[in-house]
Amino acid sequence: MQFILGPRNSALVLVILEAIILAGLFYGFYLMRVKRDRAAHEKNQTRWVIFNLILILAVMVVGFYRYVVLGGAANPLTAQLMIGHAISGTLIQLMGIFIILQMKRKIPERFRFKNYKLFMRVLLTFWTLQTLGGFGLYYFQYVQPASASAPASNVARLQRAADDLTIHADELATAAKRGNLQSTKRHAEHLVNLIAGKNSSDYGDVDKDGFIEDPGDGTGAISLLKTAREDIAKAGAKSADAGKIADVVNDALVRVLASSKTILQ
Repeated sequence: MQFILGPRNSALVLVILEAIILAGLFYGFYLMRVKRDRAAHEKNQTRWVIFNLILILAVMVVGFYRYVVLGGAANPLTAQLMIGHAISGTLIQLMGIFIILQMKRKIPERFRFKNYKLFMRVLLTFWTLQTLGGFGLYYFQYVQPASASAPASNVARLQRAADDLTIHADELATAAKRGNLQSTKRHAEHLVNLIAGKNSSDYGDVDKDGFIEDPGDGTGAISLLKTAREDIAKAGAKSADAGKIADVVNDALVRVLASSKTILQ
């Protein structure tokens, strides 16, 4: 799904589907509690639990690999939250499968819950919290970083871009020392996209792994440098000094961009 919709849109579709699954499970609770229709309740809950399992295997595992293993999370805290969410989600899914099997009497008598109706209600509560946690992860990964960067000045954005470049240059060097070519190319892509920006022909999935990874906001350090230089000049700063510094920084960015593209060849 990420290959078609992109990371953010696929994540949005996923949280919407999880909300639909939760609504479906509550409908199953209604079928049992109000309608007293055990057969319909069992069929309904089975379908939603299986559907959720399909989403986990087809979408969430890929997302976990991209954001946690490959380091695509917005920040370390978000990555840690994703790990916790994955662990709790796996346990909840296993509990759901267990209850479905017990309803179908596929679990040996000695392993069955005596009061499995209470257990189902507890699980539905956990499932609700897990779904809300998914909404929270979407916010921390996509909404908060965008809103936090919106009011920042171009100089501040350039500083953040410089920090990101330093981080990924260090990670590239570490990966190269380990002899990990895939990780080295991934961080080279980070550097290219951070420097070039979306409007450049150099921008994109330059390491050919199926994902476009850009730790920045897509503007590009070169464009930010140009805009920041103009802002400094408008503010009345010494344009000659600012111009010299900007030229030195621009030359350095061009060299890093060229080196990163060489790694990706």
